Amino acid sequence: LAIVLCSVTINVSSHGGTSHNLEDYCNPLGDVRSYQALTLAQTVELRATLGTDLKQSGCRSGVVFEALNSSFGFLVSLADLDIPGNEDNCTDYVKVTGLLNKDLNDKPFCGEAFPTGMPLRTDGDKVTILWNSQAASDTGAPKRANFRIVIVQYLNGSSQADCPESWKLCRTGTCIEGRVWCDGLYNCEDGGDETAECNRPEHVVSIPAVVVIVVLAMFLIILVVLVVYVRKKRSAAQHIGGSTLSHTM
Repeated sequence: LAIVLCSVTINVSSHGGTSHNLEDYCNPLGDVRSYQALTLAQTVELRATLGTDLKQSGCRSGVVFEALNSSFGFLVSLADLDIPGNEDNCTDYVKVTGLLNKDLNDKPFCGEAFPTGMPLRTDGDKVTILWNSQAASDTGAPKRANFRIVIVQYLNGSSQADCPESWKLCRTGTCIEGRVWCDGLYNCEDGGDETAECNRPEHVVSIPAVVVIVVLAMFLIILVVLVVYVRKKRSAAQHIGGSTLSHTM
């Protein structure tokens, strides 16, 4: 299948995370069409589809992510996989092109789990996610499959001083955004961003703490209302008392 690189650009936010469903970019002509997105610092999550049902007609699509600055690369986390099929002979599959790991680069993935849970570094400043699904049979039963891949930009660094402000240094020598630290997904290649430290109070706000804060806020609101009410009652009583005295005299 030919890969057709188009001039279409996916609009992505320059800050924060964004997500894309590959089934939204299917090429009706049958070729794999890649849409290019130039990204600033952000986290990008990709899935096959928003739900679970695939297009009955099949789908071939791709998304290319390229960093605006060539000094940046991508860390690709192969998070979740649920594509029915034999991993040795996938008919429906997702592929990642541009990985430094040559064994996993451009390899069709299907089955129930990716071969690694750790993020994979790209070979440069570009990564391509390709999705392929065959047309459904005539049985009428919906085809179901999905995956979740998360990509995070990184910058090489030998110390924290090499990292941009608010970014953190992985032990493997890559700087990543601080907001993806302790997000429940491995973003450092050695998993160093997800440790017992993530359970410390500065990273986790417990439910009881939230409840206490809400209760205290409600108590303060009620207290303010009561104070205002009492002051108004006293003011009204004083006004009535003053009027009575003036009439008596």
